[in-house]
Amino acid sequence: MFSIVSSLFYINHYLTCNHPIKRHAINLHTLECNIIVYDEYTGEVPAPYKKVDLDTLLKESDVVSLHLRLSKGTQHFIGKKELDKMKPSAVLISTARSGLIDEKALVQSLKEKKIMGAALDVFDHEPLDPNDDLLKLDNVTITTHIAGSTIDAFRNSPKQMADTLCN
Repeated sequence: MFSIVSSLFYINHYLTCNHPIKRHAINLHTLECNIIVYDEYTGEVPAPYKKVDLDTLLKESDVVSLHLRLSKGTQHFIGKKELDKMKPSAVLISTARSGLIDEKALVQSLKEKKIMGAALDVFDHEPLDPNDDLLKLDNVTITTHIAGSTIDAFRNSPKQMADTLCN
C-alpha cells in the first residue's frame, strides 16, 4: 500500500509552543503518518517524532516540507546533491522563503523524474515569467504565498506572538 505521507521534514522552531508546524505534525500523526524531524537548533524531539540527520531525512521521506528562514547558511539549502538523495516517489514542499531551493536543480530533477513532484508558493523571481520552466511541468503545484493573509491568521497572530514571547 502506498502512503501519501509517511514521513515529513520540519525545520526550525519545531518545538515552539503552539507553533503551526507542531500542530500540523500532531494532526498528521493522528492520521498514522510517521514523522521524522531534522532541526539543527533543537536537542531531542518528543515522542512519537524522531530526530534524524539531514541525509537520513532526505533518503527516507515521502514528503519533504521546508520550514526555515532564508539566511546565508540556508541559501540553496536544497540543491542537486540533496535532491539526488530523495526517493523517486518523494514530493518537495516549499512554502517558507524563496532561495531555500536551487530552482534550476529542482527543475532538472522534476524534468528527469528524479523526484515525483513539488509544491511551491515562493520563487526566486516573482511574479513568475509566463515562460518559466516551472510552469511547463506537470509535476509541480504552484500557488500564491498568502497563507498568512487569512482571517484566522490575522485573528490568531497576536496570541501566537504573545505565546512565543511568554514561553
